[in-house]
Amino acid sequence: MGTSGHLLKKADRFDPRDTFNEIKDIMDQLGYTYTADPISSEPDGYHIGIHDPECGSDLCMYIFERPKPEYMEDDEFSWISPGLYTAVLFEDLCGSEYSILKLVHRYLHIHTDEYFYAEGERYYTAEDTEKIYESGDRHHWCYK
Repeated sequence: MGTSGHLLKKADRFDPRDTFNEIKDIMDQLGYTYTADPISSEPDGYHIGIHDPECGSDLCMYIFERPKPEYMEDDEFSWISPGLYTAVLFEDLCGSEYSILKLVHRYLHIHTDEYFYAEGERYYTAEDTEKIYESGDRHHWCYK
């Protein structure tokens, strides 16, 4: 199993439809092809299969529905900032690092108060992704 990635947002400001529409716009700008299906157990959640023709990579992403209060009790990401929720989950970063970086880079520049978290207690801000993007280390960035 590979490393997953999470776009973290404040739970009280999360709307899955808005997030879905913003990510669709970014994917269209990047020239990605994708299919989106509702998650059967979450009426406002989405499963998105993505292909980046520039990199030839395929990836899978989930946008979850607005969190229920009981899901926020342990505040899993409070060490980054209180009240964060995994709004978007990238299933496996391996082989799609640059494709994910392009999407996350654009997304975090719209939402500068949000974070990208990669398993292993690594998280990134809009400023971090800008530095990574400019550094040219676009394939191993999320493992450092």
